[in-house]
Amino acid sequence: MNVVERYRTVLVVAVVRDLLAARISGVPAVAEALVLPSLMVMLLSAFAGIQLW
Repeated sequence: MNVVERYRTVLVVAVVRDLLAARISGVPAVAEALVLPSLMVMLLSAFAGIQLW
């Protein structure tokens, strides 16, 4: 059983939640401000071998 099959329900719920949150005013602006810093932290932790917790 692969990971996508195992967590399919969680993934579907997350996608639906995000699509609904995008319709609320103010959320897209905050999400725009958080995407780039989040990606930078993920890339740094992936390539530097840092454990986040």
